[in-house]
This record gives sequence, structure tokens and C-alpha cells, in this order.
Amino acid sequence: TALVTDSSGNQIYTFPLFLTSQASTQAASAAVTLVSPANGATYAVGQQIVFQATHNFGSDTPPSIDFYLNGSAATTVSSEPYQFIRGLVRAGTYDVHAVVRSGTTTTFSNLATITVTSNTAPTVAISSPAAASSTIVGTAIPIVATASDTDGTIANVQFFANGAALGTDTTVPYGFTFNPGAAGTYVLTAIATDSNGEQTLSSGVTVSVTAGATPTVGVTVPAQLAAGSSATITATASAGAASGTIAGVQFFANGASIGTDTSFPYSITFSPASPGTYAITALATDTL
Repeated sequence: TALVTDSSGNQIYTFPLFLTSQASTQAASAAVTLVSPANGATYAVGQQIVFQATHNFGSDTPPSIDFYLNGSAATTVSSEPYQFIRGLVRAGTYDVHAVVRSGTTTTFSNLATITVTSNTAPTVAISSPAAASSTIVGTAIPIVATASDTDGTIANVQFFANGAALGTDTTVPYGFTFNPGAAGTYVLTAIATDSNGEQTLSSGVTVSVTAGATPTVGVTVPAQLAAGSSATITATASAGAASGTIAGVQFFANGASIGTDTSFPYSITFSPASPGTYAITALATDTL
């Protein structure tokens, strides 16, 4: 090998040139093989790479195997399986080889050239719901996101509301159904993760959730009954819901529940236990 030094003092060893010498039979048959990475392999910056070599020294086991990247020592491994794992932080082309030194014999492995490329982050955007849209409590909000990656694939898309995780989708189309439990303003976001582990946060989409309009109800009862009358009172109610439908109408006499009707027309029959004045009221509940 040769050591090259530039005007700035940077140094690098050349790849070894193999020469035939009058070595012993054992030294001539000795060999070390770089089994990983494969020649021509491509990796992303930071991706974990397995560097591994084997030897055929048999009982004359070498004490260590040295690994080199572009002629510079990377590390020394002293025991089986003679491997180390490392992520390379700079993009570029790397020549990899291994060296075994046993006694006076130095043996070089085959050369593998690998390429390390910069990873491009994925892109992600929420396509639905629209920004500034509104709904009412109890109404499900389907969230849909688009995501892509130019140098890999999308592993998953996570969905969030005001920073709280909602769920994850791993298949196209990426989506999640959000059921807000309370009125308020929600900022919806998504995080896309690509096959190299790179993540991108989408822009937020703000939606408003309101409690919705309360239902309306009116009750009708006879004006009065004759003193001592044992007749029953039939109270009827009209009810409507601004959102959803009416689930039921509950009737009260002087604040005490006297029954519920869940179908239109809403009514109840009440038999007063004693003479007196009774205030008949009704409470309508909608499906939301």
C-alpha cells in the first residue's frame, strides 16, 4: 500500500496491490473474505450497515480482523462472527475491505464498493376535512391524508388532534375517523414515516366543534279539572331538533317525572293523586 498526503495534511492509504512472494504453504492458502456489505449495495445516510468477514486460517486462528473504509481503519474485531454494525453519516462512495494479520502474514480480502445516499424526507398533507370547517359534538370527522416518498416507501401515517395521538394507518388511503367528545377548536395534524425512519409533520388543519342547537319542546294540558274530579290528565308535547332527531320527551308534574314517550306524537297520561295545582313540564332530548 501507499500513504498519500495532500497540501493540507490529509492522508489516505491506497488499496493494497497484491504481489506474489515466496510465502509458506499455509500463508499462501490463507484467505479472508468480506461477506458483507455486498459489492454495489446502496444505503441511506444513517442506515445501519453490517460489516462482516470470514477467514480460513483453521487452527491458526488470527487474533483479529481489521476493517477499512476508503483505506482508513474503521475498527478491529477480535472474535467471531467478526462483524460490526455502523451507520455512515456522510453520503458518498465507500471502498470496504478487511485485513487479517497472523504472525508475519498479512492477508487482504476482496473489495466491496458501496454507495451511501442522502435520505429525502417524506411529504404529507391532510386533504380532508377542509380548513376552518365546523361540525357538532357527536358527529364523526373522517380525516384523510396524502403521503409520498421519493426514495423509499411510506411506512405509516399517524394522526393527531391538538397534539394527542388518535391512531395510525399503514395503507393507502391513509385515514382515521375522529369522534370529538367535547365542543372546542381542534388542530388536526399527521406525521408520515418513510421506510428509512425519516418523519415529516404536516401543516395543521383547524376545525370547530360546537355543542349544537338545543331541541325545542312545548307541552299542552287541560286548563283545569273540576274539583274532586278523578279524571286523568293527558299531556301532549311538540318537539323538534335542530340537529339530529328527538330521542324522547320526558314529562314532569311539579318537578317529579311521570313518564317518557319516545315516539311521535309525544304524550303521557297522568292521574293526580290528590286535588291541587300541578305544573306540567316536558324535557326533550335529541340524538346528539
